[in-house]
Amino acid sequence: MRPLDRPETGIILSEGPGEVRAVRLAESVCIAFAAHRVGEVPLGTICRALVRAHMPGVGAFLDIGAEAFLSGPVAEGLPLGARLLVQVNRAASGDKPLGVTRSLTWETPALVLTYRPGVPGDISAARSLPEAERARLKAFLSDHLPPERRAAGFSVTARGPALERKQAALAADLRALLVDADGVAQDGPPGPVADATSLRRLIADLGADSAALPILAPLTLAPRLRAEGLAFDLAPPAVDPFTALDIDAELAEVCAAEIPLPGGGRLWIEPTRALTAIDLDSGSDPRPPEGFVTDALRQVARLLRLRGLGGTIVIDPPRLGSAVQARLMAVFKQALAADSVASDLLGITRGGLIEVTRPHRGAVLRERLFGPEGQALAILRALVYGPPPRGPVAMTAAQMAWLDGPRGQAARREAAQRLGQAPQFQVKED
Repeated sequence: MRPLDRPETGIILSEGPGEVRAVRLAESVCIAFAAHRVGEVPLGTICRALVRAHMPGVGAFLDIGAEAFLSGPVAEGLPLGARLLVQVNRAASGDKPLGVTRSLTWETPALVLTYRPGVPGDISAARSLPEAERARLKAFLSDHLPPERRAAGFSVTARGPALERKQAALAADLRALLVDADGVAQDGPPGPVADATSLRRLIADLGADSAALPILAPLTLAPRLRAEGLAFDLAPPAVDPFTALDIDAELAEVCAAEIPLPGGGRLWIEPTRALTAIDLDSGSDPRPPEGFVTDALRQVARLLRLRGLGGTIVIDPPRLGSAVQARLMAVFKQALAADSVASDLLGITRGGLIEVTRPHRGAVLRERLFGPEGQALAILRALVYGPPPRGPVAMTAAQMAWLDGPRGQAARREAAQRLGQAPQFQVKED
């Protein structure tokens, strides 16, 4: 069998019981990761919600087919039993339920359409664009988002790629977004208004422009990809592309505290309760400090996105002059702009530390891959793609507890169906 070659760019899909995973490649390395798991409501999902209870001074608990929480004063004014539309903006973590917002968004690479009930809309453009281009785009979009739409709560923001779009294409983008917004069905039981686990949606989680990239997928996903009208190439039968292309190994490496860099340098990434500290160590890199730090900051931008790090991030580079610092900040800002989650580059402190903030958007990559849930799913995936086990499969107590829960049971049933028999498990002895 001819081995798979890792492409320069594209989307790689992997599938196993209870989970579909995806990575986006650029220059043959992973730059973004996303996964949809059985029973999850992915970030960005628009849901019909029902108000179940209030937490005075904090917010309200909602039923969206799963438990969710809407924070802020707007939530306290909602009567019990009220029905509304919300969008998931924070993953569940520990004993905290899903976080949701009443601000709904639809997006393309060039435009973001936002709906805020009860708040008049406006027209804006990314601050990173030249002022003259911002004014031009705002005037154009103002002509194409009718006043009655803005009065109803719709806003539109032009992103950087809008500069490359012809006016007719940009107008078509906006019309398509408005059609999507108008198509949201408000009537029905609590839950997602549309299929939240579509492969098209999973790929969009890797970046708004990901749909245009080539896709490599396992044979088991072919029917779903065809049904959604997506073009794709297939891996050989019974081959998991993540394993064949060493994607799993690369993801494990980038989750480490120490990240080696080409040339002999390295990064140290150390999360704490308050912030994430990143140290840039040139080590044996023979280049002048500016060259090392330039490449290291590009890697930091990639790792923030890939690892899903959020909150305050403080970076400690070698000390450099003010002119060099200005050039490096421009490089770092450009690298951060490729991320679909907008970071705020705050600047350089008096002590020479680079400070940046990035919104939390759910569990970090390490938790997704190596937490009990991720490891339990990895074991099921190995059973499907690997040789038959000899006897019961050993698992930790935490992994077994997840498999015994409702979502784990669904993944186990899928594994049993594919294997032709129910796999047996036993808890490892300490």
